[in-house]
Amino acid sequence: MPRAVVALLGLCALSALTFVGRSLGGHGPGLVYLLAQAFPAALCVAGALARPRERAAWLLIGLSCAAQVAGDTYWHFALEHVVDPPSPNPSDILYMVSFACALAGVLRLIGDRLAPLRAPLVLDGAMAGITLAAIVATAFLGPVLAGDSGSATGVAYVAIDLLMLSVLGVVLGTGGWRVTRDWVLLLVWVLGHVVTDVWFTYAHATGAYAPSWWLVGNVVAMMAAAGGAWTAPSRRAVTDTTMLIVMPGALALVDLAILLWAALSGAPDLAAVLAAGALLVAALRSGLTLAQHHRLLRASRRDALTDALTGLANRRRMIDDLDAAAARSAEGLPATLLFFDLDGFKAYNDRSGHAAGDALLARLGARLAQAAGEHGVAYRLGGDEFCVLLALPAGAVPPLRERARAALTEAPIGPSVGSVSLPDETTDAQVALRLADARMYECKRERRAVAAPPLAA
Repeated sequence: MPRAVVALLGLCALSALTFVGRSLGGHGPGLVYLLAQAFPAALCVAGALARPRERAAWLLIGLSCAAQVAGDTYWHFALEHVVDPPSPNPSDILYMVSFACALAGVLRLIGDRLAPLRAPLVLDGAMAGITLAAIVATAFLGPVLAGDSGSATGVAYVAIDLLMLSVLGVVLGTGGWRVTRDWVLLLVWVLGHVVTDVWFTYAHATGAYAPSWWLVGNVVAMMAAAGGAWTAPSRRAVTDTTMLIVMPGALALVDLAILLWAALSGAPDLAAVLAAGALLVAALRSGLTLAQHHRLLRASRRDALTDALTGLANRRRMIDDLDAAAARSAEGLPATLLFFDLDGFKAYNDRSGHAAGDALLARLGARLAQAAGEHGVAYRLGGDEFCVLLALPAGAVPPLRERARAALTEAPIGPSVGSVSLPDETTDAQVALRLADARMYECKRERRAVAAPPLAA
């Protein structure tokens, strides 16, 4: 934050302290209060115009501050001494404009900083916001609706405050409950206005209103907005997973307490409705979390049983499938295991490079899966070793074995193969694997013997 801005905010703080001192001395808000708001509001607009990023969001927030100052200014000069001011009046209209700009600015800022938004965090934020609104409705809504401010304008202010509290919860939840300097300033801005406005509406409704030092909440809010407009966005911190677990549970307990209070003491119906709505969001959040966990489990199991390079089933999957095939073979259902090893692959890999070797394995693996077709499953055990498990008796295997051998052939690479038939030769999976491996190496020795040049006489 530029030093000049810090100095100006310091002057704003002195103005706020001057206002508090005057209020404690029995003086009304006066021009000191208006100036204490106007300076940070102007700083906020200037900061928004100076930002290379997030300019639209902070400009909306700056316009919200300006509309708030304009509304207070009109009230001070035109309505402050009117015994029964009209409702709604121009100040009310400016306050509504301020709210609309504030809401649009915060939502734009959430989109700029947190996109793409994750559904669980959005639901966490909605639950937190509705819970905050339910708390305020429980504490203040009854007297407000029963008092003189139970007019349409008074109810509108209450609705605005509840909505802004909901937005505050969305900011916290969608941010993963992270507390960074710029977000703290934003939260202070929202809370400063909401708390001051809630108390203002409540005091008017109960007949206890008198301008006093607590209006400094608006000044603090303006200063926070100005500071936020001149503060660079913090780096995205790692979300605290503990908070993601604890906060929804804590909020649900608060909502249950509100429902119990409403049932026992006759709290406003809106408070109960809000608490029930928050619990409904919690239920949706739990269902979404459960669904995500199921998807993660399926994905992790798929990854655990799949070879990353070729997309074929891996050794673990082959062992599981071979165990199952051996058990079925003991009941009379035949199967055949083909074990392949690529001859010449090491030399090719050394000569052409690992990238070319990986590409070759991927091509051969795809062709082997095609060759196995609907009669079996192809596996890559690791390195240049492949297997095919066929649900066929030994007599039906030769055509498919030749097709698989051809699939794994690409000059100068060719496979050695060993096979074992279940249950004709064994019904034990481990024995079958050892037999197929031994026969593959026997085939490899025969191929090398054929390929070796004859010894000189």
